[in-house]
Amino acid sequence: MTTYDELVARGLIAQVTDEEEIKELVNDGKAVFYIGFDPTADSLHVGHFMALCLMKRLQMAGNKPIALIGGGTAMIGDPSGRTDMRQMMTKETIAHNVDCFKKQMSRFIDFSEGKALLVNNADWLLDLNYVELLRDVGPHFSVNRMLTAECYKQRMERGLSFLEFNYMIMQSYDFYALFRKYGCNMQFGGDDQWSNMLGGTELIRRKLGKDAYAMTINLLLNSEGKKMGKTQSGAVWLDPNKTSPFDFYQYWRNVADADVLKCLRMLTFLPLEQIEEMDHWEGSRLNEAKEILAFELTKLVHGEEEAQRAQEGARALFAGGGNTANMPEVQLSDEDFENGEIGILRLLVKAGLASSNGEARRNVEQGGVSVSLFGLIVVFYTTVGGFKGVAITDAICAVAMLVGLGILFSSMLSAGGGYDNIMNYINTNHHDMLEPLSQGKMPMSLYISQWLLVGICTLALPQSVVRGISYKNTKALHNAMLIGTITIGAMTLVATWIGVLSKGILTDTLAAYGNSVDNITPLTIVKTMGPLWAGITIIGPIAATVSTVSSLLLSSSSSIIKDVYMREMEKRNVEVSNDKIKRLSMLATVVLGLIVYVVAIAPPSVIWQINMFAFGGLETAFFWVLLFGLFWPKANRMGAILAMLGGVVSYCVCMAMQIKVFDLHQIVIGIGVSLILFLIGTCIGKAQDEEVLQIGRAHV
Repeated sequence: MTTYDELVARGLIAQVTDEEEIKELVNDGKAVFYIGFDPTADSLHVGHFMALCLMKRLQMAGNKPIALIGGGTAMIGDPSGRTDMRQMMTKETIAHNVDCFKKQMSRFIDFSEGKALLVNNADWLLDLNYVELLRDVGPHFSVNRMLTAECYKQRMERGLSFLEFNYMIMQSYDFYALFRKYGCNMQFGGDDQWSNMLGGTELIRRKLGKDAYAMTINLLLNSEGKKMGKTQSGAVWLDPNKTSPFDFYQYWRNVADADVLKCLRMLTFLPLEQIEEMDHWEGSRLNEAKEILAFELTKLVHGEEEAQRAQEGARALFAGGGNTANMPEVQLSDEDFENGEIGILRLLVKAGLASSNGEARRNVEQGGVSVSLFGLIVVFYTTVGGFKGVAITDAICAVAMLVGLGILFSSMLSAGGGYDNIMNYINTNHHDMLEPLSQGKMPMSLYISQWLLVGICTLALPQSVVRGISYKNTKALHNAMLIGTITIGAMTLVATWIGVLSKGILTDTLAAYGNSVDNITPLTIVKTMGPLWAGITIIGPIAATVSTVSSLLLSSSSSIIKDVYMREMEKRNVEVSNDKIKRLSMLATVVLGLIVYVVAIAPPSVIWQINMFAFGGLETAFFWVLLFGLFWPKANRMGAILAMLGGVVSYCVCMAMQIKVFDLHQIVIGIGVSLILFLIGTCIGKAQDEEVLQIGRAHV
């Protein structure tokens, strides 16, 4: 792929004056090109970023860049994209800003001998004689034509000063001066500079009778058409003293899902082949793509060491992994405290985690700030209450979850104007959320995948099995499995509806909170209902967490005592009293619960991946084993072994390699393979002895 073709493939090129000539110059490394930077601040910002990356790309291809610092044009100010006149700057301020620009540009461009130039248009503009300039340049510019330029048209209604009107002439003169002095044959710039750049090519043609060329690059816009590089606190700067490497990393880590691949193409130097592979990424893998984007750009601006530190700090702060030593720190003084105390809102503002008390209050109210106490509560009641306590709390939690989901679903539909209205909105504004064959509806693959992964197949999970062994007979177990499957499946579908529909109507709100799927439910609650109903509804997700944690904790501690300790005692022919078993079970619950609690405070970054593998792996391993083992007399050991091994292996391989069938979750493949292997194993394995079956029935 040629250099020019790569620029096109990355979506960088907007307009060109003569594509064939520009293509030849760029591809042959014969382009001597310039990009102008007006020093209106003491640091470059994200708006300059793409221009710097373009200069670096073209220099790597053998072309010679000229970085033009607008020490002269900054005295006037560019009206492009402005609704008002820029504030006038002193010569001293401009000189200081020029020095800052030079230092930052060196990270991108090699200014060693003969490879690039750094020049200041103040060297020729400030010494021009006004009358001579008018006579020399003025005749080559048509006022009527100038007024048709977009940068002027936007200002005519509000008022365009004569000072700013001269900007096009000065920029055109820059190109003319660089052509004569350095042989500069091309000018690159943002697409909003097109009129000014054409003025330069025309001036060179009229004055010198020679050809020069111009090319604009696409502006860095987000999916909503707004310029990127702005936050609530202002511009994202390249100077680490104005925007820290950590904040710079976080800005790119939090870009919208719809923008991440575009930014990877336009701004990074990753091979296009690697980026094209990411086109198929979705869900949690898009977060991985955002991490790659943030790391690559931070490395480019601040160096690899700072990029690594920023990534580790972000993972430690937001994902519970990485090196906590690299988290940003804020020192508090005595003045920050009142009577030796500091409020949570003031603390968040001082730490830079919120821009105002209002934002801090919203973060607290929406669950962005919390104290991890409920984990200790779960450990306590599971230890004291045992199986009975867990069963009672699970029943209460189930009711809370059902009520909460019902309220939330109704409120969300009401806020969105009904299901049909919400779907029409998603189909119009966020069609990317729908399958091509879904015809404007929720994809069927979503329903099937969710029903299996978080619905019917949860029967095989330890927390479900713990409940199953407590039933008094087979009939009760059968009824419970049937009712539980229907209930869990219905809850799963409702929760899925809420999640997907809410993501569609809360796109902008989610983007403001980093596009994390974990924020969908709390934001939907806050945005669609009042405080009373919101408080009732939020009990649902908390109840789900409590129910799962307590059951897993109980099953884990029971396994330690029953399967490890008791088996070892049986081997030694040592009898253990029921009181001792009870005490050891309580001790195991406490110890295990506290260990998990400590890990949960700062969980490793891979915890989500481990959870997904464990969740689906357990289901694919034990679902058919449990079902057929309980209700199919012909089930045997060979079928169970093959089903467990085949289900787990196929699921893990499909998850690791992102293999899907009809866009269904990988658990569908795992469950299917497990079923087939169970049937094969049952056919080739040894049948169960009738006496063994009778004993089993008697025990059940």
